[in-house]
Amino acid sequence: MSLLNKKVVLWLALLIVLSSIAFAQDTFHARIEPAEVAIKQDQTAELNLSITHTSDQIKTFEIYSKNVIWDVRVQDAMRVEPSQLFSTQLFVRPLNINPGTYIVPLTVKQVGSNLKEEKNIVLEVRSVVPPEQSYLPAVRGEVYLQDDIDPRDELKIRVLLQNQNRRELDKVDVKIRSKTINQDYTASLGPLEKKELKFFVQLSPFTKPQDDLIRVSVIVPEKDRGFRFDLDPKPLEILDYTDFSEEVKTEEGFLKTTYLVTLSNQGNVRHQDQYKIASSFFKNIFVTTVPRAEKVQGNLVWDIDLKSNDSELIMYTFNFQPILIISIAILIILISYFVFRSPVVMRKTATVIATKEGGISELKIIIEIINRSKKQIKHVKIIDNVPRIAELAKEYDVGTVKPDKVVQHERKGTLVKWSLDEVDPGEERVISYKVKSKLSILGGVTLPSAAAKFDVGKRHRTANSNTPVIGFIG
Repeated sequence: MSLLNKKVVLWLALLIVLSSIAFAQDTFHARIEPAEVAIKQDQTAELNLSITHTSDQIKTFEIYSKNVIWDVRVQDAMRVEPSQLFSTQLFVRPLNINPGTYIVPLTVKQVGSNLKEEKNIVLEVRSVVPPEQSYLPAVRGEVYLQDDIDPRDELKIRVLLQNQNRRELDKVDVKIRSKTINQDYTASLGPLEKKELKFFVQLSPFTKPQDDLIRVSVIVPEKDRGFRFDLDPKPLEILDYTDFSEEVKTEEGFLKTTYLVTLSNQGNVRHQDQYKIASSFFKNIFVTTVPRAEKVQGNLVWDIDLKSNDSELIMYTFNFQPILIISIAILIILISYFVFRSPVVMRKTATVIATKEGGISELKIIIEIINRSKKQIKHVKIIDNVPRIAELAKEYDVGTVKPDKVVQHERKGTLVKWSLDEVDPGEERVISYKVKSKLSILGGVTLPSAAAKFDVGKRHRTANSNTPVIGFIG
């Protein structure tokens, strides 16, 4: 035998072994007769149950219903011999249900294994009170929905309803209730019909995050009453989300900009934070804010606390108009100073030239007149006052202008007047004279200021000198 033939034989042997293992798996078959039974509300349905299996050992079986409204029992223990047909009586009794036709789900299971068969029988339950011929409404159902939802999304609710009898239900009211949902719908069910209803509920986007419980009730109106069937409630968690936004509007003016900021919280939870605007220490000198902002490291900072579906308006204005106003004011002051200042500058100085008995006995007074304007001044009249403690000396230096008039005044002392015809632009004129004290002046003396009157063009102007202070320590 060649090597190729040996491999073929080995593969065939392996397939035969695997096939025998597969066919060796145990199976069973159950049969329930009849498939439809009619009883009264206080009766028990009697059916025939038969079971066979392929195992070579005795197997034990059980039968039950997933629906607790049915009491399911058998007459004999369900121990089935190999290659034997097992038969027994099956009893199905309704537990407190209304008259109608029902589909009874039954499960036959091999004990100690996962082998089972699902069977259904149709059981017509009639009223014990004659001559009632109509079926009362009987509806079962199940609710399906997701466990959590963002309130901005649409909530999909599926309700699976089953008409338990053979009558037409033209109107079936479905009511969905919870802390956040209150919806009513209307449907219909045919005899023994199964129908899936889909409902779409849009919550308010500002619904607070919370745990909710969805309750669905099915109400079938019947003449002057209604039959209510409550389905198992379903939990629902409403999630939290944040949706913070800002809208900025700008109003431009001359050297002035106003910003209007609308802060909105479109989320379903409270929003607490700080809102910052980049600025600078210089700009903050010229800023006004409503409400008042904190200035942190040159930035503008507001504390924000917004409830769900709440908004706040913030306004801040950078106004640089004061800079222009101050600049214009300074310029006006400077212009006014140069326009309205006196064109004549007068300086008065005094020098001690003689002393007596440790005090001042004689002073030399110098009055300087300077025309600092660009115009000629005319008709200059200069007046100075010699205090009463001193008297004007009659001796004048060579080249100095002598006074035009000397007048004695009882209170002011001696008034000395000079006249100058004109002083050209930029010209400086000097007047000097001497005074002798009547008594020795100790410590020092303050002299009164000199005054001048003159004409500039057609205007009459005046000017005053300083008040010189002479200190002397003998």
